[in-house]
Amino acid sequence: YEAAAGFDAADIYSREPGAQAAVLPAALRVGIPEQPEFCGDAETERAFNAAVARAAALGATITRFDLTPFLEVARLLYDGPWVAERHAAIDALFDARPEVIDPVVRGVIAKAKQFDATATFKAMYRLEALRRVTEPVWRGIDVMLVPTSPTIYTIEQMLADPVQKNSDFGIYTNFVNLLDYAAIALPAAMRGDGLPSGVTLIAPAWSDRALCEFGARWQAHTRLPMGATGVPFHDEGPKIGSSSHSPGTGLIRLAVAGAHLSGMPLNHQLTLRGARLVTTTHTSSAYRLYALPGTVPPKPGLARVASTTTGGTSQARTGTPIAMELWDMPLNRFGEFVAEIPAPLGIGTVELDNGEWVKGFICEPCGLEGAQDISAFGGWKNFLASKTAA
Repeated sequence: YEAAAGFDAADIYSREPGAQAAVLPAALRVGIPEQPEFCGDAETERAFNAAVARAAALGATITRFDLTPFLEVARLLYDGPWVAERHAAIDALFDARPEVIDPVVRGVIAKAKQFDATATFKAMYRLEALRRVTEPVWRGIDVMLVPTSPTIYTIEQMLADPVQKNSDFGIYTNFVNLLDYAAIALPAAMRGDGLPSGVTLIAPAWSDRALCEFGARWQAHTRLPMGATGVPFHDEGPKIGSSSHSPGTGLIRLAVAGAHLSGMPLNHQLTLRGARLVTTTHTSSAYRLYALPGTVPPKPGLARVASTTTGGTSQARTGTPIAMELWDMPLNRFGEFVAEIPAPLGIGTVELDNGEWVKGFICEPCGLEGAQDISAFGGWKNFLASKTAA
């Protein structure tokens, strides 16, 4: 991915990569089709159901979605005027020496002559209409989990009906390119008949890094052998959810400890700007947390405790680890976010319990006058829960 990503001026279709989260959200929402298609293959169905259970075991919440509009997009790829792009790529060869092209491929590309410019624009309009229909799905899920292929065919079966059998293979893939998604195919299980079965994770554009990170976690969990070699899996990959994993391109990592936490009143200021939750963590033991008086909604203030020196000897700090969340926010939205932060709060640099330093909320000393020290609760949510219980 690192070799392929990036803008290439020599490629007329190249784009600058968008903001990329390094990992998927900690509370991952996984969407699976309401009525998945397996082409009558019970082995693939059993393997996929086991994969869904594995995703749940990794902490994901499973949600079902309607695959129908995505399948209509898929049909546009080969049954619509996009097939003409294949003709445009080899038109000189196709027109001059059609006999050298595989007959099945030649038949598919020949359909390009059925479409004119008007049909092409109508299909483009239909694609945009379907894009609008599919967009709401992503409000309820972070990724799709689908079979990589609904079934497996023998060579003889493929030769007997190549167009239909290839179409079957593309049920869960042919809509991805037209809708500008990212996807990664992962080994999932060995079927009861000894053949392999895989799943594909699909997410919106520029989620490549996060999908790769989840793929590493998935592989560590399945511990399948390395392909057909029989070589056992050996985990040398990064640890998923680690706060030490750097944010992706165009993102800034932000630590929050109060009203911006998940489920808190100001969390929307993060999510509306495309920020994604990376993980939960704690500060180092160099901090104390205070309930600031008169703030609406109620907010805490985080303050770093300076070490003291007695008789030339540095004394231990009297702070305590404070619970935090780490969020990755698009860098181009960070300025407008900071502009909403009221005094005495601000953005500084906070030390985490693993020694890493990240941007995060801090409080001016003047704001701590008359504030209640709530450090003993270990975090803002614990403090609020204690008040509710009381």
